[in-house]
Amino acid sequence: MCTASFFTLFSLYRSLSTPISFLLSSLNLGVLGIVYFAFASYEFTSQIRRIGGRESIAVVKGAERDLFFSEIIILTLPLIFWSMLIWGWQIAFYLSNGADYPRYVVHSLLSVLLYCTIPSIISIFLGACLASRGRPTAYGCIALASILFSSVSLQILSGASMGDFQFVSVLDWFSISVPNSNWVADGVYGISMEFCRWVLVAFWSLLLLAALLWKYSAGKERRLRFIAGLTGLLAIACGVRFAFRSNDYVLYKDNRFGSIVNSEYQYRRDREAPSEAPADFTVEQYELDLSIQHNLKAEATLYFSQSDLFLYQFTLYHGLNVHSVVNEMGETLDFQRNGDFLDVSSAKPIKAMTISYSGQTWKYFANEQGIALPGYFPYYPVAGHLSIWDQNSNSLKVNTRFNETSFSVRVNTALKVFSNLPEQADRNTFSGTASTVSLYAGLLSKENYNGAVCISSPVDGQTLSFTMEELEEAWENLARDVGCNETLSASGKTIILQPYTIGAAGANNEMFVLLDDHILIADLMPSVTGACISYLEDTIPEDSCKSILKDKFLRYLYFRNESPSSDYDKPSYSDLAILKEYSSAGEIADIDEWNQYNFALETSYGSLLAYQISTLGEQTVLKAIYQYLTSVDQTTHPVDFLYNLGGDNNA
Repeated sequence: MCTASFFTLFSLYRSLSTPISFLLSSLNLGVLGIVYFAFASYEFTSQIRRIGGRESIAVVKGAERDLFFSEIIILTLPLIFWSMLIWGWQIAFYLSNGADYPRYVVHSLLSVLLYCTIPSIISIFLGACLASRGRPTAYGCIALASILFSSVSLQILSGASMGDFQFVSVLDWFSISVPNSNWVADGVYGISMEFCRWVLVAFWSLLLLAALLWKYSAGKERRLRFIAGLTGLLAIACGVRFAFRSNDYVLYKDNRFGSIVNSEYQYRRDREAPSEAPADFTVEQYELDLSIQHNLKAEATLYFSQSDLFLYQFTLYHGLNVHSVVNEMGETLDFQRNGDFLDVSSAKPIKAMTISYSGQTWKYFANEQGIALPGYFPYYPVAGHLSIWDQNSNSLKVNTRFNETSFSVRVNTALKVFSNLPEQADRNTFSGTASTVSLYAGLLSKENYNGAVCISSPVDGQTLSFTMEELEEAWENLARDVGCNETLSASGKTIILQPYTIGAAGANNEMFVLLDDHILIADLMPSVTGACISYLEDTIPEDSCKSILKDKFLRYLYFRNESPSSDYDKPSYSDLAILKEYSSAGEIADIDEWNQYNFALETSYGSLLAYQISTLGEQTVLKAIYQYLTSVDQTTHPVDFLYNLGGDNNA
């Protein structure tokens, strides 16, 4: 097994480029350990029974038990060597990349312990428990346990259900292998090692150990029976804690209802888009006291400029449950929740209120392992009713236009927290004036990159490939080409490279977010072109009727330097007619029509754009399209607009 592991690690070492991706792939060897040590334990501990040796040692009191547990201890020697082999490769990869981040060394050791060493110990106990069984029964149980303990069954059945019964409610009890291994490794969050995952492996270890102690303790050995009973009680306690993990933030990336892939879509799909309402008051100061352990707990004290209102309207993410609202005198205020909206009423004038809440924050994780709370996400009460969900793209709607206010933030966590606000003398305490506050923690470091402060993970290979001056220059060129009057000022701002999880879980509007004093980038491969185009996209109002032209427009901007400069023929209007019959391919049930629609969209409509650019000139067409997309009064269908651009109407 060690030889197979060595060559597997050697192959991964040559093919992967970042420490965190190498670690995630290496931890898949944990399944090999489960299978190998379960069979080895069974064969080793059952050998005395197969050769008829039990009668020989039965005459000595406790001899069979002592021999049995000695055999188990002997199996831990190759287990330790194998675990150190996997961890040693992590250190070698880490050093070969020239990294200087000791916290990652500890992180990799804990992840090997959680997903390789302890699962193998569980499998040793399992094989020992089956020692008195015949090979067919034992092998069948080990094979079944190996399938359940691996992540394969969870990946296949995570989205399956039978009525209201979700299969994951059972499969989660066996998920002791590394999760989310089919996703891009997240260098900020690292390997998922939430508290409940440690509780689960403790449950299985203690449960099987209790069974062994009880089995091999004679009736008169009360001390051993007492230890077995105590171990069993500890196992039950771990099981109860794992069963009540619903309040814990756990980063699920499979197909279950509550995963970061599906949860928000499932919540929003049958809900009507809420009506926005601007605030008729201003928050002059925020005092945010956050406690982040297994989830986010907060007390937000808000001081107002307008104190004689009856109703105060806020936006606070729906996954955060409000427990109480009190005024500056400690008197309870009535409040009502409606999705992401929070309405607080007061019968008399108030100067401040304190809102206590806790909960989970979707893909913007906040627990003992990592924090990713961007300022555009309402994890604290924001004045007014703001729509935070884009129904057209099924993604978060990024709000960036907040009033500048004073912030005082304290984060109670064992992690080192980074923010756009200046840090004060006390650890994880920040204060200053800004339009919003972003908080991040995990495998992060702060470095100076060409004069700009950059907060990023040193173990995921994500780096800036451009300076702020290059970004501003590229934006000026792009804005001139399309006729955009927006400015982009990046100099002096803190750059935060967001976790891969945010980008990979669907972040159409979050690739490049420009705030007053910092920039958030969620692009997996940050580039100056991608940053500029993402910023340009934010200036275009959402309109599903114009989406086909918007997509072609943005795609052309991404790849225009690669586009061949040759002449194009104008497609016939009839080839494009189907694009006016349906707003998207998802509306089409007939497969032939579906293929026809996609061909018209990808080929004919794309050729039409290329023809107009080659005929009228690139800047002329790009400016006309941008003006069309940003004009709310323009109701012409995008097929007609592009076809008739320049007055050449051959429809």
